[in-house]
Amino acid sequence: MTMPEQELSVTTTTAVVADATPRETTTAVSSPNPTKTFENDDPSKLTEIELAWAKEVKETILKENEALAKEFTDLEYAQLAIVTKGKLKRAMKMIHRLSKFKTDHRIVAEQDKPGTMSDAATAADKAMEVIQKFENGSKGFLLGFGKDNATGRSVSVWNYAAFNPRSYKTSEEWVTCFAAFYYLCEASAPDIATIRSGMAVICDCDDMGWRNFSLEIEKHGAALFQD
Repeated sequence: MTMPEQELSVTTTTAVVADATPRETTTAVSSPNPTKTFENDDPSKLTEIELAWAKEVKETILKENEALAKEFTDLEYAQLAIVTKGKLKRAMKMIHRLSKFKTDHRIVAEQDKPGTMSDAATAADKAMEVIQKFENGSKGFLLGFGKDNATGRSVSVWNYAAFNPRSYKTSEEWVTCFAAFYYLCEASAPDIATIRSGMAVICDCDDMGWRNFSLEIEKHGAALFQD
């Protein structure tokens, strides 16, 4: 997915910033009006400084590994810019971690890895297939999904009592579980405005017990969210 009028083109030979060395400090990119939060007060668009950060991340990845750079959409680069706020080293770490996660959980384009999940024609079909497979193993877990128009946030409602990770016996079941959560998070961030607003998860914890807990969750998923 690309952002209208804000595509992250890095095909020119001019670098976005002079120094693309990974670092934790915020990139010093000048902005005509540092006090302005959004371009034309529009939260659906990147500010000039955010756009510069996104271009910097994309250009750095292109120089390092062109194939890896193509795994990510412009919207994902924009999301990284909003989250990491110019901290290139952190953005690079997140990209490499997410790339490994996608590979491990077979979240890849069908043309790149044919037959890895199914012959689904589109990414949306593939996502729905995985989520449905997860739901079949934890019936009643996903109670609702939508958007709160008042806040702009995506909203997901889960029933934790229906989640039974102790029943998982194979690595394939964990692959399905985490891939499903990945696709739910992707669906919760369809555009820049929603990314800014965030995601709200409402959990029904009635009747929840030790059967709904497993240390295997940390074993299979901790590497993704540890910073």
